[in-house]
Amino acid sequence: MLQVGLPILIASLLAQSPSSELVHLWGFESEASTLNNRATGRTSFRLMLGARWAKEARRPGADYAIRLTFADGQSGTTPLNTVEGPGSSRLTIDIPADRIRNRPPKDVQVRIEILNRVSSQPVSNAVVARINDFPHPVTNGLPLDLGPFGGGKPLDPLAKEAQTLLHPGPDGMIFVRIRARGDVTGFYIATRETTNRQLLMRVKDYDPRAGRSDEFALEGPDQPALNLTPEQAEAYLSALGTGEGLGLTYRLPTVAEWTLAANAGRATPFWWGDAPSYSQGANLIGPEPGLVNDTTAALSEFDVNPWGLFHTYGNVEEWTRQADGSLYRIGGHFRTEPTEKRPAVKVADSKSLGPDPYVGVRVALDLSAETGAAIVRAQLVKVPGLSDPDASFKPDQGLAIVRGTTTDAASRRLADKAIGKLWFVAAIDNQIDSPSPPPGGLAVLGKVVGPVRKTRPLGRQVDLLPIEVRWVDPLPVSGSDWFLNVFLEGGQQFSHRLFDGEPGHSQRVTLALDLAKLLPLPHADTSMEVALSLGKPATRVDDPNIVSNLTRISWPPLNKIPGRQ
Repeated sequence: MLQVGLPILIASLLAQSPSSELVHLWGFESEASTLNNRATGRTSFRLMLGARWAKEARRPGADYAIRLTFADGQSGTTPLNTVEGPGSSRLTIDIPADRIRNRPPKDVQVRIEILNRVSSQPVSNAVVARINDFPHPVTNGLPLDLGPFGGGKPLDPLAKEAQTLLHPGPDGMIFVRIRARGDVTGFYIATRETTNRQLLMRVKDYDPRAGRSDEFALEGPDQPALNLTPEQAEAYLSALGTGEGLGLTYRLPTVAEWTLAANAGRATPFWWGDAPSYSQGANLIGPEPGLVNDTTAALSEFDVNPWGLFHTYGNVEEWTRQADGSLYRIGGHFRTEPTEKRPAVKVADSKSLGPDPYVGVRVALDLSAETGAAIVRAQLVKVPGLSDPDASFKPDQGLAIVRGTTTDAASRRLADKAIGKLWFVAAIDNQIDSPSPPPGGLAVLGKVVGPVRKTRPLGRQVDLLPIEVRWVDPLPVSGSDWFLNVFLEGGQQFSHRLFDGEPGHSQRVTLALDLAKLLPLPHADTSMEVALSLGKPATRVDDPNIVSNLTRISWPPLNKIPGRQ
């Protein structure tokens, strides 16, 4: 993996520099190359390090040395190449491969600095070579997803104010969650009145001018929908729920809900206080509104109330429906005189507008914990690879808690994505159980996949079992030693090296079972545990060299060896 570019190089610099800096090390030109010394049989990694020498630096290069300090605290010093002394813009750094191979990526850290060979004091800043500066396997396909899973920020269930949901609901509406207060149970309500544009998306025969004789300009797409009977308003609400497809039932608020939301929970007649006139917050007649023309405000042209609602007073009246089915217009409109008493007009039937056509709708919604959980579960069942999906939901926190099991951690991420699309979910607590490596682990082994192949090297029968694997990214330096370890019931154990090219490059590892190592053969299916180790074979299941989970597999082919009954 080639790492080139000034931001990456700067990121490897250490903050401290010696007081007498004669050479500034500024980073690596590229990923290290591999050098094999046939004479000694040793391998090293060569890094080219950028350098800027100060004018006062002494010559020749033989007066300087390179000090390498490794993650375990051990260090070594080598002479600086004589032709790369003061004046050279690059330095050659050779790092013994055996000092960084077979180590977890986090432990691949080599601190490099230049010394005065006489005093052994640093004359440069220090840079650190890390795993991405050395060749290492790049995982094919998706690397193992270690999370974090879930996310978002739950609403505060004890907040005195309503809380705004960050994700838009149907037709782009933004909702606030209002906790239960007094006789009002918890509910959701839109921050704005429904617009002409939104009505026309769902109710094709809606006409804001039908039957009107006034000359007011009220038909703009972002102006509030008006000229709505309760029957038309509820037709829109029904179409809204049907079109969303989640099974939610949108409705008109009650008078008590509307008043609580409009006044932001305050006991005063209006959310801004006692005075009926407030030109910044209400689109009424008289000293209101603060608009050039006598019309309704589009979107958010007046102050928002403390709970995030716009245009609750004035603009257009809004429909409410009581538990007994009675209908009221409430809130006043742009032709309403400011008065001490807030207008609330009862309308006899659902086909009537009432005294004038300036009435619209603000969407409300009930959502219980049970309903929310059912919707979340319905999304989970669509996630591939997820078994036993389950969920719970806490409306006052907007928190979805999801559960289930999967053999692939990627399914956990897909669950997050699926639930994150629900507008009423503010946060996800993902408790789905999936395989994960032990602390510091580098891979997760799964089940046997694909057919077992048989081979007979030197007359011995060996069965080759492909086992699925997901790798953590990044992996150790190339050339590290990987072993597949088998632990049988009864204490038998054996190991073999991974086949070339498997670490990181394949989504399977091959377990070679030599029957000669398994004698005496059992009559029943054999169960065994398998794990990967780094650097050395593992001799027991708690061996510190193990870098994967222990996966248990059965081997039915043992029953089918010729001559066995």
